[in-house]
Amino acid sequence: MSDGTSEGRTSTAKEAVGRYGIWSAALRSEDPSRRGELAEAAAELEELGFGAVWLGSSSAVRHAVPLIEATSRLTVATGIQSIWQYEAAETAASWAELEKATPGASFSASV
Repeated sequence: MSDGTSEGRTSTAKEAVGRYGIWSAALRSEDPSRRGELAEAAAELEELGFGAVWLGSSSAVRHAVPLIEATSRLTVATGIQSIWQYEAAETAASWAELEKATPGASFSASV
């Protein structure tokens, strides 16, 4: 039996992500000179109607920043982060920092 609260949250999450999304490891980079290119790509994906992007290859919160800063509605997700690459406390701190810097942005990380 459901009291309806979990259904409401599911509905809200579906609305935030939208019907179409894209997964791409190419939307993340360690190269700071690609920041503008990645931001431009994210803005174009949002304009084309994509609701979400998932960054492949065990991405960190820092990889999502240029995409979030360049968009207003796009949900950006890191996907599953490797516990061998990223400390949980560091990820939580980075996430809190991002939420503070970009209020209202839609972001998701999985560890």
